[in-house]
Amino acid sequence: MKQTLLNLTKWFLWESQARNRYTLYANVAKKEWYIQIANIFLETAEHERQHSKRFFTMLQELKEKEWITDDMIEVPSTAAVKYGDTMTNLKTAMEWEHEEYSDLYPEFARVAEEEWYPEFAKRIRSIIVAEIHHEERYKKLYEQLEKETIWNKEEVITWVCTECGYTHKGKNPPELCPSCDHPIGYYIRKCEEY
Repeated sequence: MKQTLLNLTKWFLWESQARNRYTLYANVAKKEWYIQIANIFLETAEHERQHSKRFFTMLQELKEKEWITDDMIEVPSTAAVKYGDTMTNLKTAMEWEHEEYSDLYPEFARVAEEEWYPEFAKRIRSIIVAEIHHEERYKKLYEQLEKETIWNKEEVITWVCTECGYTHKGKNPPELCPSCDHPIGYYIRKCEEY
C-alpha cells in the first residue's frame, strides 16, 4: 500500500483529534475567564476540521485513482492527550503546531511528491502555512499570559467587550462591563481593519 494513502489516513485522524482537543482547551480557557483565548481555540478547531476534511477528501481521491476498495485502512496512530490549565494547553498546542509544520507535514509532502501525487504535496504545503499561523497566535497568547499582560498594557488602548460591544479606553479594561456586567475576561483589544 502506498505510504501517501497511509499518511492521508493518519493525518485525517490527527487533525480530527486536534479539532476535539482544541474544543476541550476552549472550555478550560472559558472557565478561567480567558474568553478571547477560548474563541481562538474554537476558531482553530474549525481550521483543523477543514484540514481533516482536506485529508479525507484527498484520501478518497487517492482510493479512486489507485482502485482501492477498502473501507477500513489500518495505520499506527497515537493520541496526544496532554491536558491542563490554559497556560499548559497553549504551550502544548504551540509545540504540536510547530512539529506539524516543521517536521511531519514537510516529510508527508515529500513522500507524496515521490509517489507521484504533486497535487497532494501542494495542498499539504498550503496546510503548513495555516499551521504556522496557529503556532504564532498560540505563542503570542502564551507570552501575554506568562507576562500577565493580557489585560495590562503599557499604553492606553481601546478595549471592547466581546459580549455586548461596549468600548473602553485605558491600560486595563474594567473589572466588570458597565453595560452588561460581564467580567474582565470578556474584554479584548479592539482591532478592526477592514
